[in-house]
Order: sequence, then C-alpha cells, then structure tokens
Amino acid sequence: MARRAALTGAGGFIGSHLAADLAAADWQLVLLGPPPLKRWEAVALVESGRARWEPTALASAAASRRALAGCDALCHLGYRAPRGGSALGRLGAELAGNVRPTARLLRAAAEAGVGQVVFTSTARVYPTTGLNREDGPLAPTDAYALAKLWQEELVRAWSADTRRPATVLRLTTVFGPGEPIRRAIPNFIRDALLGRPPRVEGDGSQPFAPVDVADVVATIRTAVERRARGAFNLGGSPLPVAEAARMVAELCGLGSAIAPCPFLRQRPNPLCDTSRASAELGFRPHPLREGLAREVDWFRSLGRQSAGGGTNAHEGSGTSH
Repeated sequence: MARRAALTGAGGFIGSHLAADLAAADWQLVLLGPPPLKRWEAVALVESGRARWEPTALASAAASRRALAGCDALCHLGYRAPRGGSALGRLGAELAGNVRPTARLLRAAAEAGVGQVVFTSTARVYPTTGLNREDGPLAPTDAYALAKLWQEELVRAWSADTRRPATVLRLTTVFGPGEPIRRAIPNFIRDALLGRPPRVEGDGSQPFAPVDVADVVATIRTAVERRARGAFNLGGSPLPVAEAARMVAELCGLGSAIAPCPFLRQRPNPLCDTSRASAELGFRPHPLREGLAREVDWFRSLGRQSAGGGTNAHEGSGTSH
C-alpha cells in the first residue's frame, strides 16, 4: 500500500521542496490549506495527480479530519506571519494565527488516526551563546520563537496522548533555490549579480550556520520514514557571515569583495549541536559552497526567464516555511 503524507505549508520555501522530495520517493501527498499555489513545484504535483490539494482543510476540525483520514504522517510546516508592530500585537497574532490552529489540527490528526507528526521549529528558541543541544536551556526572545515553543509542546502532548511518534526539528537559517529575497544569502546574491560587493551587517564577524534546504528536506523524509521521536537540531557548520558573503562574491565573479556596513548592528544567531540528528537521522550537510552555487544558478535562471519574457513562479515567500 502506498504511503500517504499530509503537508501544511506546501506553498512555502521549505514546504515546496519537501513536497517534491516526498513525491519523488513515491509518497502520496495531501496538501492542506491555501498555499496558495505560488510555487511551481506544488502546482506541478497537483496538476500531475501526484498530490491532492485540499484548500479548505484547515477551515474547521471536521474538514481537517476528512483530509487527514488514511495519512501515515503529517508534516506541519505552515506558518502565518503576524501583522502589527507592537510586541503585544505580534504575540496575539502568533497565538491566533499559529498556536491555536496547530492545536486544532493536532486534535484532528489524533481523531483521524494519523501515524506521526513532524513539526518544523526554529533554533531561535535557544540562547545566542554557546553550542546549543536539544536538552539544553531555552531562551526565546521574540513572539515567533515563543510561539514555536508553544507549538512544540502541543506536538509533544499529541504524542503522549496518542502514543504515536512525533518529531520536532529546530532549524537554523535555511537557504537554497526559492529562498525569500529579504534574507541574508539571497540579498548577498542579488548584490553580487548586480556587480556590487555583498553588504554585511557590521564587520561581518558574527557567526551563523546556514543549512541547505536540500539537506533539511532529506532529513525530514528520513524522520518520517524512521518514525523518529523527539527534538533534533538541523544546521550547517558555523562560520562568520562575511565568509559566506565572500563565497557568494567569488561564485558571482567579483573576487572576494564585500561591503561592511558599520552602521548596521550585527544580530546574534543561535548555534546548534547537530550530533543527535547525525547519529539518528543520518544528517550530513553538504559543503556550504555547493549549496550557494545552486542558489546562484537559480537566481541567474530567473534573470534569463525575465529576459525571455517569462514569469517567476517562485516570487514571494507566502505564509509558510
């Protein structure tokens, strides 16, 4: 019997890659809720019949139960970005837009007999000092990270109640083809392809640990196939932001030129110990330069499409991972 997985957020950056990866591994897919179908990967899966799109599946508990019936796994990547400037407003929006819908979805998954839940969380739940382990201290500093922790607790409660496996994946900065352009790496690439040295915050000495989206989705599929339990960190090897910017400049033919911006404050990034994911899920991230080269090639392909009058179905990050 074919394996069936339900996905939220299949119209987002990570979700669209995951949907294509699972379909290639012969999983039957059910795409829950409105992506909307901005990503060509999701559109192609639906149009080819390899995925069934349930646009109203998240509208009610009954609709979710119907859509989830017969699913071996639920991969929950969907995220609704809050609107509003105040801290209280953002926290309220996270509760209404993400935490409560996750609780409703998990109740439906329990009632529908879903065999496993995989939830994508964030490394931002950790302190920004040291190399964080899954059983180490937590220090969320914004509404986004706090909401992710609440959702993690809901996932763990679902697992305890149903006695079925649940996996939480705490991600560092994910990059790759289709990445939203407001983030660091695509901004570096955009600058470099325009012939400008990539701009970095401060002197660029702040470390971060970008991880290739291909490595993330491969590990999610492994977690589903092995019915993994517990929390796992996924991140790349730490390096200074300036070093990543220099790699991009070199790949784009600019040598190693970068543009430090002393007036921009460097933001600290949490770093993670990924040894548990390596041991239990076979997580082996590709070298950063390989992933950056793929993303540079993707950006170049967008330029060729524009020159030929084509459209960019990747544009926009949507409201999903």
